[in-house]
Amino acid sequence: MQLQTRSGSSNVPGFGLCPTQSGHKIYKIYARIKILFNEGRLVKPKGSFEVYAKRNDVALFEKLATRTDDYVLAYFIGNLLENSNMHISDMSEENMHAWKRNIANMYINASNDLTNILKFAKSRNIMLNKIFEITETSTPIIIRLAEVGKIKKESVAMFECIGILSDMKMKLDKMNGFGKTLNNIVNKYYGYSQILKVDCNKAKDIIGAFVNLAYDFGVVKTRD
Repeated sequence: MQLQTRSGSSNVPGFGLCPTQSGHKIYKIYARIKILFNEGRLVKPKGSFEVYAKRNDVALFEKLATRTDDYVLAYFIGNLLENSNMHISDMSEENMHAWKRNIANMYINASNDLTNILKFAKSRNIMLNKIFEITETSTPIIIRLAEVGKIKKESVAMFECIGILSDMKMKLDKMNGFGKTLNNIVNKYYGYSQILKVDCNKAKDIIGAFVNLAYDFGVVKTRD
């Protein structure tokens, strides 16, 4: 199912003519996740009920207001991870279901993904530290791999269990947000790490095995 319409008239029967507080609540959840994924900040979004009622996509939020809170969160997270600026009319249940599958297999995927990262580094003669490096002109390799689908986004987000994404964001902030695209991509993964429910004990075990395996792959120089 895909919610469609940006026009003033609605193709959702029974909705669109009478905005409700429930629909406004859904809109604020949508706006909050968009801000988190674009700016890396978890804040209360602005936007009064009166402003919401004037939007030409009210019908879509009103339809989602009939769903459970868990459904709404999964729907927005699964879609906004694909594109942090995605309009609600472009969202689909397919993206949500794909996200749920990734969550269900998060730790298995991470183990496989981190091995694939090491294979990637070895094939290109890249040392492990370069995988996480952020510069004024370059997105970290690990995030680029996730953006093109080579690894799962959850496999990146779980590195926040050892502070990697916070460190990336801090470095980016010191650069004064050198480029909007770079800024948004890093903020998306940092923001995701703030709401993704991760067992950090499991994550640290996977990351520890990853680091140990890196010596076998020859992508780190010495053991600390």
